[in-house]
Amino acid sequence: MSHSPTLGHHDHSTSRLITDDETIEQILGALNDADCRHILEAVSESDQPLSAAELSDTCGVPSSTTYRKLETLSEAGLVEERIRIRRSGKHTSEYAHHLEDVEVRIDPETGIELTVSYIQSKDVVAGGPDVTAPSLFEGSTSAD
Repeated sequence: MSHSPTLGHHDHSTSRLITDDETIEQILGALNDADCRHILEAVSESDQPLSAAELSDTCGVPSSTTYRKLETLSEAGLVEERIRIRRSGKHTSEYAHHLEDVEVRIDPETGIELTVSYIQSKDVVAGGPDVTAPSLFEGSTSAD
């Protein structure tokens, strides 16, 4: 399969402690959804970011469902949405592996906590400044 050029990137791992109930529900809800899990597996097994159309074909999920599930996964910070640059000028979103690990703990004092380890990428624009991916977990604290 041939892919159009994408922005280059450098990856390293970061862990976040999530205690916010809304964010916990968002992440666990996405992981509880069979289509989301199937898409997440396809993204993590691919050595290249995949477009929604490619994921729809790979997973056998209807296109409209794929777009909704990708939005759910992106909002939960479980996949990274990027832009695939095309020479034609018609760019498209593509989705890259972002999640490494999710650990669920029940703390007697604070309740449910998630520790999410994800790949934090730094996109590099040729000849331009580094652009760091935004934090996907506002209100969370670093577990490093």
